[in-house]
Amino acid sequence: MKKISKKILLPIFSIFISSQGWTQNSAHNYNMSLLNNGHEINSSDKRRPVKMTAEMSKHQLKNMRDHLEAIASIVSALAIKDFEKMQKESVRLASSPKMKMMCNNMGKATPGFTEMGLVLHSTADKLVHAAKKKDYDLFVKKLGATLRTCTSCHSTFKQEIVSQEEFHKSMSKIH
Repeated sequence: MKKISKKILLPIFSIFISSQGWTQNSAHNYNMSLLNNGHEINSSDKRRPVKMTAEMSKHQLKNMRDHLEAIASIVSALAIKDFEKMQKESVRLASSPKMKMMCNNMGKATPGFTEMGLVLHSTADKLVHAAKKKDYDLFVKKLGATLRTCTSCHSTFKQEIVSQEEFHKSMSKIH
């Protein structure tokens, strides 16, 4: 088993520490939302709601978990400077026609949501580029930027589960 140097662990540790506040607050907010059938009851939560049906919510949460799994794999690869795996896992977050379509569909009724999602995927494109170049320092810098984009989105928006009827009403207001 390879021994991981302090020089490698420091950037990884810094990345996780920078996102720690979001993790703790999000877990609390998620638990609070479960108490009210998916609707936030914490009045101090000033995030903007993204209206979606329960089915859309499940789909989005599945995608968010996949993003998180990609980040975990990236960090593991980063620790041993496995640029091939760093690139492969970064592609999971990068822009693609399918990702753009999903961002557009999820965020139609919430100004700014689609744009922020597209920024995340664009930022991840830079991870792919840095991994291809085998530029460790650039990769760490771009990973930090990607994670800050994640944190910013999760700090700005929250899911609001609505009925099909209410979702369609909210969609008709933007057309």
